[in-house]
Amino acid sequence: MAGDSLTAGFFATTKDEGFIHLVAAEIGRVDITGAAQAQQTLSTVAAVTDVPADVGVAVVELGTNDVGVPTPLADFEQQYASLLDRIRSTSPRAGLVCLGTWTADGGAYDEVVSRTCAARAGVYVSLAEPFANADFHGPAGRDTFAGAGDEFHPNDAGHRAIADAVLAALTY
Repeated sequence: MAGDSLTAGFFATTKDEGFIHLVAAEIGRVDITGAAQAQQTLSTVAAVTDVPADVGVAVVELGTNDVGVPTPLADFEQQYASLLDRIRSTSPRAGLVCLGTWTADGGAYDEVVSRTCAARAGVYVSLAEPFANADFHGPAGRDTFAGAGDEFHPNDAGHRAIADAVLAALTY
């Protein structure tokens, strides 16, 4: 997996309530490897992501922080394609799931993620609908393993919704 603070589980109550751990628990015996860097853009996370050989499932959740910077779309697309190519070169048969941005403003980045993922036989999962659901955020100040939660990041219900979307994509 490669991702930002969402993949790191911010701000679920516990790490085990983060979407990546929920997915791993459903899949079964899984070693979670990769990089999850809070408040970092694709270029930073990709630079520190070791792509192991022969992974069964690769989940990529990047782009949200690039929306905020903003990273130029052409740069984002090149960097995203490069990361997916690295995954495909080491694990050509991996189930590849690419998550869209966790924001209302990420449409252009989501299009890049969707197109780039599909070109590499991956499945794109939009996060626009769960992001729009107010029940999947907050409340601010709630206790979490990463400190006080905020209104932006998903809460436990939001992480569950993301996990369910990833699991549905893996049944393709």
